[in-house]
Amino acid sequence: MDFHPVLTCRQSAEFEELLFGSCLQKQQLAMQEAGNAIAEEFLSEFGSRMPKDANILCLCGKGHNGGDALIASKRILKDFNQARLSVLIDPPETLKPNTRNALSALVHCRRDNIRIINWTDKKCLEGEKFFLIVEGISGMNFMPPMRPDMAERVAFANSAQADIKISIDLPAGISDEMDAPEAFRADATYAAGIAKTPIFKAFNARFTGRIRYADIGFFGGKYKASSIAQKFVESAEPKEFIASPSLLRRLGKIRPALCDKRDFGRILIIGGSESFPGAPLMNVKAALRSGAGIVNALVPKFCTAQFAASEPSAIWSGAKTDNNGSISEENIPLAKALAERSDAIAAGSGMANSPSARKLISELLKEFPDKPFVLDADAISAEAAAILPLRNAPALLTPHAGEFLRLAADASDESLVETSMRLKSHILLKGAISKISRGDKIFLLTSGSPALARGGSGDFLCGLCGGIIARSAKTGNCDPFISACIASEWLGRAGRLAAAKFSENSLSAENFSEAISESARFF
Repeated sequence: MDFHPVLTCRQSAEFEELLFGSCLQKQQLAMQEAGNAIAEEFLSEFGSRMPKDANILCLCGKGHNGGDALIASKRILKDFNQARLSVLIDPPETLKPNTRNALSALVHCRRDNIRIINWTDKKCLEGEKFFLIVEGISGMNFMPPMRPDMAERVAFANSAQADIKISIDLPAGISDEMDAPEAFRADATYAAGIAKTPIFKAFNARFTGRIRYADIGFFGGKYKASSIAQKFVESAEPKEFIASPSLLRRLGKIRPALCDKRDFGRILIIGGSESFPGAPLMNVKAALRSGAGIVNALVPKFCTAQFAASEPSAIWSGAKTDNNGSISEENIPLAKALAERSDAIAAGSGMANSPSARKLISELLKEFPDKPFVLDADAISAEAAAILPLRNAPALLTPHAGEFLRLAADASDESLVETSMRLKSHILLKGAISKISRGDKIFLLTSGSPALARGGSGDFLCGLCGGIIARSAKTGNCDPFISACIASEWLGRAGRLAAAKFSENSLSAENFSEAISESARFF
């Protein structure tokens, strides 16, 4: 399964009971894999920032979240053996058995750079500066209101100085209940095994930070749910699903020995204007790196020579422009000729708000009702919305919230599902957590990074979507929904890779081009 249900804390506890029962060995295995997966995910994103002698603080509760935190901290120490680790924890006899086992395994490392400190002695750490705080104070069994002792621990954790604070599963203090008055304030929250509903609530965003999901096989593989557990998941009727990183494995298949460029699809990209000339170039760079066999681009004529020098492997066609410097409807015959021999069309990036350009896109949508389209930026319009429900092939729309409001009254989940259904199209709503609907449920894409919060990232996404769709359309296995999910997850990973190399602040969208290719090696 590439998409896993997002469950409430109560549902998650019931599901784990069905998977593991009272078997401590199964629980211990899951804890071990969760802790290691969280550490691997952390290191892949932040390891390049971490000093060799980093000071780490692990905050543990008595339950399994504390055990996950201990195992994650131990795994991080494996790569950073000069780092110092302080663990705040309750007396061993008060811990759950598997958490006690995780503590024992850490103690038996017999390293002088590990300190085990009782929570009652936490004042000895006041004023100390840490690079990383790993929080595992409480988990899905927490029920508000917060006890005074827990509130004191959370307050200590929030006041402690650290470059990065991460939470295991969900920050201490949030639950299935509504808005928490206070909770641990994490820079990143790592959900392992099951992604839980509270971390996706807008009112908890100030506590969760960026969200990462580690698939450890609860919905497949060694933990493949029994028929009883599977029925439970179905009966839970979750409203949201999260994309598993396993989705990207589809990109790792080798090409057949007997093939040529036409076997991998032809994508036509239409966009650009005098105001935003660079957008279609970024579309093209992404489409070329998506694996598409042939990339055609229809852009303002004044761009073609420079763009051809930048990406000579694409085929550039010059378009006449209107008085605003946008692609004119005079190009409709040329656009139709190019679209006729293309497997997919991606349009709108940098097109600018031009009635003439919108008319060109509308004509293509009507003329080719069976071809897959990706509509971005100003191609997302009322004119297009009137045509989309009449087409045979669903289009993919890639708006940010402002562009989505051209189609709907608000950007709520309910509105996303309703608009997708009304337009008979897939809609990928870009954001810190991107959401996609195909007219039924909401699917969450969490691999994105704040590094992507810069001009140009959406243009790369559009090009990736178009290229992947063109490839799948050529094989007769076209699913714009799956292609969009893959593209979003891929760009998210590329953004994190670029940030690790250049930092989240100092990179430019151009760095995504190299990172897209480099990140594909890991799928």
